[in-house]
Amino acid sequence: MKVFSELPQAPSPFVRSRIGPHGASLPSAAAPRGTPAFSLVEVALAMGLLSFCVITLMGLIPVALQASRESMNKNMEIRMRQAVQAQLLAMPTSGLSTTGNYSFDPDGFLRDITSTNEQRYLVEFATANQTVLPSGNPAKRLTTVTLIMSNVITHEKKTNHLHLPDNGF
Repeated sequence: MKVFSELPQAPSPFVRSRIGPHGASLPSAAAPRGTPAFSLVEVALAMGLLSFCVITLMGLIPVALQASRESMNKNMEIRMRQAVQAQLLAMPTSGLSTTGNYSFDPDGFLRDITSTNEQRYLVEFATANQTVLPSGNPAKRLTTVTLIMSNVITHEKKTNHLHLPDNGF
């Protein structure tokens, strides 16, 4: 009975033999010339292209963050303006004071805030004496309100104008 190691083995077509130090044939791990493979130049070019793409994408991250921040600020500004408009429309136009202010929390929601630590935004309003239409005629049933929205922390200010109709009561 032959031992498994004594059985004749067929040479693999992918293994070339080389001569060892004592004349024995040693298998070589080198692939034959017809086998497809990537060269070092191809690998270097692929790595360069990949790193260029990654650096470009990383350069876009600050731009995307700035656009996101501006969008959030714009949404908060709209939310605050709508809240003030709703409060002003709930009052009779004849009883509307000429100046006033509203406090908002850091999320941009209207609050009765007594502490300045909780206040993030302040919206001050002032009514105009007379609203003039584009034709130059005064509007009898329209009140113009100027809103000054200010961030208490950064001291950034934005101005908006509202035209409130006479609500009839």
